[in-house]
Amino acid sequence: MTLRRAFRFAVLGAVFLILGFATAIITPLALALVYPPVKSFRFQAIAYIDEPFQLGTETFTGNTWEFDEQRRVGMTSLAVMTMPQTERPNFPLIASPDLSPEIDWFMFRSWLPHRVPETGSNKWIRANLYGWPFRSLWYGTIANTGFPQTPPWTRHGYGAISAARIGISDRFLPSRVLWHGLIANTVVFSVAIGVLTIGLHNYLRWALRRKGLCPHCGYDLSATQGGKPCPECGRPSRQSETIVGTVAADSRRDV
Repeated sequence: MTLRRAFRFAVLGAVFLILGFATAIITPLALALVYPPVKSFRFQAIAYIDEPFQLGTETFTGNTWEFDEQRRVGMTSLAVMTMPQTERPNFPLIASPDLSPEIDWFMFRSWLPHRVPETGSNKWIRANLYGWPFRSLWYGTIANTGFPQTPPWTRHGYGAISAARIGISDRFLPSRVLWHGLIANTVVFSVAIGVLTIGLHNYLRWALRRKGLCPHCGYDLSATQGGKPCPECGRPSRQSETIVGTVAADSRRDV
C-alpha cells in the first residue's frame, strides 16, 4: 500500500513538473512573438580603450565601449557598441554591467574586439533575453560585420529562429538557454500549477458535498445514512478530502 501511494504521488508530481517545464519554454517564445526587436539605443560609456590607430587619412585616439540596457515585462535587451574617438572623451564612465557567463562571453569575450572594425564604422552587439519571472531563453545579433556561418549562428543572428513561417516576418524566436532561469521558471510554474490544480480540485469537492452529492461521482446522497459510503462508487462520502486524501483512500480501497 505504501509503495502504491508513493507511486501515485510521484506520478502527480511528475505531471506538474512536465506542465511547469512546458510553460517555462512556451512563455519566452510567446514573449518573443509579442515584442518587436529593440531598435532604439541609449548607450552609456563603460570603458575607453586608449590605443591610437589610423583609418585611412584619419587618426583616432582610441575607442569607447558603450552599453545599453532596456527592460520590459518578460524581456531584457542588452547591447554594447564600439565607437571610434578622435580625442579622449571627457564624459564619465558607468560601472561595467554584471551579466551571466553566457551573455558576458557573447558580448565581451568573443565577438567584441578592443579595436573597431577596419571599416571605421561603429559595431554593436545585442542580446535579447526573454522569460518570466526569470529570463530563460535568448538570442543575439551583431551589426556592421558578417555573421559567422557555423551553428548556432544563422543568417538571422546567434541562436535566432525567424518567425516568418508563422506569418510574423519581423520577429525572431530565441533558442539559446539560460539554464538557471529555465530551472527556476520550471519550479515556479510547477508549484503554481500544482497549487491551482489542488485548490480547484478541493473546491469542486467541497461544492459537491455542500449540495449533498458524492464528492467523487456526484451521486445524490440525500437518502444515504451519514457516515455510510456512497452506494454508487463505494467511496467515503463525508470525508473532507484533498487530492492527497483521495490518493490515500484509493490505495486503501485497492488493498
